[in-house]
Amino acid sequence: KELWVEVWEGKGLVSARSVGDVVGSVYNDTSFGGIKWNEGGDRVCFIGEIPAPKKYENYFDPKNNKGKKDEAIHWNSEKYELEEDFGETLVGKKRPGLFVYSLLKNEVQQVDLSSLPDVYPAFPNFDKSGEGIVFQGFFLPHKKLGLNYCLNRPTSLYHLSSPSYISKKEKEGEEEKKGEEKERPVCLTEGLYCSFHPSFSSDRTKLVFFGKEEIFHSHTTNFELFSIDFSSSSPTPPNKLIPRFPSYPTPSDSFAGVYGYQFVTSHAQFLGKSNNFFLFLSPFKARTRLYSIDLTTKEVKWVALNDKGEEGEYDLLDTHGRHALCTFSTHNTPPQAHLLSFSDDLSSHTDILVDKMEITCESLKRDIDSIQHNVVTLENGAEGHLYYLPVAENAPPRPMVMLIHGGPFGMSTSDAYIPSRNLFYVTLGYAILVVNYRGSTSYGEDFLNALVGTIGEVDVDDCANLTKEACKLYPKIVDSARVGSFGGSHGGFLTGWMVGHPEYRKLFKAGALWNPVTNMSFLVQASDIPDWVTACCEGKEFDYNYSSEANDLYFKRSPYSVVGNVECPTMLVIGTHDYRVPPRQSYSYYNSLKSRGIETKLMVYPETGHALMECEYGTDANLNISAWFNKYL
Repeated sequence: KELWVEVWEGKGLVSARSVGDVVGSVYNDTSFGGIKWNEGGDRVCFIGEIPAPKKYENYFDPKNNKGKKDEAIHWNSEKYELEEDFGETLVGKKRPGLFVYSLLKNEVQQVDLSSLPDVYPAFPNFDKSGEGIVFQGFFLPHKKLGLNYCLNRPTSLYHLSSPSYISKKEKEGEEEKKGEEKERPVCLTEGLYCSFHPSFSSDRTKLVFFGKEEIFHSHTTNFELFSIDFSSSSPTPPNKLIPRFPSYPTPSDSFAGVYGYQFVTSHAQFLGKSNNFFLFLSPFKARTRLYSIDLTTKEVKWVALNDKGEEGEYDLLDTHGRHALCTFSTHNTPPQAHLLSFSDDLSSHTDILVDKMEITCESLKRDIDSIQHNVVTLENGAEGHLYYLPVAENAPPRPMVMLIHGGPFGMSTSDAYIPSRNLFYVTLGYAILVVNYRGSTSYGEDFLNALVGTIGEVDVDDCANLTKEACKLYPKIVDSARVGSFGGSHGGFLTGWMVGHPEYRKLFKAGALWNPVTNMSFLVQASDIPDWVTACCEGKEFDYNYSSEANDLYFKRSPYSVVGNVECPTMLVIGTHDYRVPPRQSYSYYNSLKSRGIETKLMVYPETGHALMECEYGTDANLNISAWFNKYL
């Protein structure tokens, strides 16, 4: 496909130009960012794919060296040399480059970043001059590790006050005439292990970004928030706005620090003309909240609807001036769109733009309005959220399904309406136990780090003990003889442990594993994130030289080590193009169950990845899993 840039103004096309010879494709994702305009509206910067050579020469052709310099020739041997991409959801993205499109020249040019070898640019934006560019750079000298859902990559912010562009001659491999030395990008975040998602204020005098001073091995962590003053020609060193929050939150706390993955941190934005307030999302004890910070006082406030402190699930969509567009939902309230209008003191007024969706099915509406919610806790802080429909008098208890989140450094929201899978099982008549084991975010940094190096131990214990506690506390609601476990990715890993654990397997009568990790000895060699295995099993950085002793540990911590104990019906669903958790390990797990006569089923969805994002595949998988539980619970 040929790539074109079109400029439209009003109702008319101003200009159009083919740019495929300069840039192969334009990136627009939460790992590399999207398009950004400069303040004058005459330039656009973005990350795009640097095109591969159009032609590879045959080394036996005697014409190759006639009239050409060696630098201009791309030999056939280059064509088959390994060139990795950035893994799950970023397949095919191999050569990210920084590009600028000039509307006045109607020209796309690649910014020269040759002075930063092994640094891959992301999230570019123009400074106040309209020419200078700030961008994020991933430093990956050995291997292009997976980036999606992985924020533990060494990253820095860089500034180019006067970008140099790669000339046509340089693109063709010819020598450029020696002249004035090109400007090198200036690192703005020396001393920080990672710094990402830079956001400029509307006047471009302030830059706010997320980061971390110390190295960490979990794929997300308790991040810090920083700012840089761009009001003068020399940007200031980073100023820390929000520090780490190690401790478990107390009952009086309303903020436990900054957590999240790219889809959360990329939504953060400035608010209002004062450019003194910054809005961001962060979870607090299993609820995603909207927060603001005053850049002068560093005061963090929970921005609740109508200042009522209403609990639920918030999502920040966009800001404009003193207005913010967000959504809000609870376990029995479908998402509503709200427009928050802020005054100078950050008090807010709320207008509901889109009320809760019209539910025409009366029985479904009645069920949603009546969903019950209880919290189960362990002494170590692990939580389970139990949802169910009201129990009629003298009615028997109902089956329960434990839903386990992946990550493992993620979180199950306590809002049962999101994801819709929670609502689906509740309306089918199940009680569901949504668990947050040690390692989950939103409970303090120490709680998250408790899982680093202890995978397959503390998380397994927490899930099993939360199940026991729910059955013990709510015997009239939960039938302890009909309990199932369901999880995806690391949640599938834990479900494998639930149904195979020597002690805990008797608790469960059925299991469903969605693209699960079953054998970490295999995963460490096949995944786009091999560092996940060493971080979770050993609590250390991946060094590409793991030992036989380490390999034994990986297997010992894997569900495959106890697959011989599984007795209950257990099914698996996989995507054939899963780069994160390659599916061959699930074939082996399935065959092991089948060889022993255990009731099992393997659903294989073609040409899809880790999340089974396609509507048909996701729907079919969920229907098959629900039918599995209906049959065996």
